[in-house]
Amino acid sequence: MDGEKPKFVFSCQRCGRCCERKEEIVIHITDMERWSKEGMIYQVFPHISLVENFQMFTIQMNLEDGVCKMYDMEKKECTIYSSRPITCHAFPLKFNGKNYFIKDKECPGLGDNCMSAEELRDIRDAAKNEYIGEDMMMAVLPVLQSLILKDTTEKSKEAYEKLTDEEKEKLEEMFK
Repeated sequence: MDGEKPKFVFSCQRCGRCCERKEEIVIHITDMERWSKEGMIYQVFPHISLVENFQMFTIQMNLEDGVCKMYDMEKKECTIYSSRPITCHAFPLKFNGKNYFIKDKECPGLGDNCMSAEELRDIRDAAKNEYIGEDMMMAVLPVLQSLILKDTTEKSKEAYEKLTDEEKEKLEEMFK
């Protein structure tokens, strides 16, 4: 048992593999709360979007050609590494509510490196918090969507009321 290797050993190589991907980087309410407290929300906000997937909404980090907008390709580093999204913090580990599993078995940080009990606990906590955050988002997003639609509708009404009769006529013609 002494020489037995742990099932999960990981040490981030900061290679950018997790940043250069085709899949979405889901943002959770806890990420946005943390960024607000740290004063980073305005740095991150322009790079996130509310996206509809199968009639469900998620908040995602925008990608450009499969690369996270917060990843600096020249320097090969995340510009918000110390406050990266919980999804990134947990990578490559995932939790499904019952078990942990490796999301990306090709990640170069897996395998031969050492991992302290604290580091293992940290990444497991991040994976579990990501799972919990997904449930929170399912509960909060419909309310958030409703508030956004309400606000947008009110602003549209205000803008419409400021139009001249001629501008209103042109606008109505465009939508016929």
